[in-house]
Amino acid sequence: LVVDDNQDAADTLAMLLDADGAQARAVYDGPSALAALPVLRPHTVLLDLGMPDMDGLEVARRIRADPAWSGVRIVALTGWGQESDRERTRGAGFDFHLTKPVDLDVLHAWLGAGRA
Repeated sequence: LVVDDNQDAADTLAMLLDADGAQARAVYDGPSALAALPVLRPHTVLLDLGMPDMDGLEVARRIRADPAWSGVRIVALTGWGQESDRERTRGAGFDFHLTKPVDLDVLHAWLGAGRA
């Protein structure tokens, strides 16, 4: 599940992941991400932090608060890359932190490592 309020970025990343054999879907805000979880049952959520209304940190906290989603891996995919940002994502329950523009090789390696 790709979650980003930049629709072009979300759609493009989902399309690239689909081309690699994943079944990726894009949504554009926090509430839509939470609503998509029971429908899509994703293994991984690629989550932008700086979204209006409900930011990615709040989405991650809500995912982590629900035992139904304990196995979902959450990756921050954001323009925010300072150490304080990384500390905040760790504190919210993210498994990994990538900065934009995403290095697709790093993302593929990380996603591949989780499939084994």
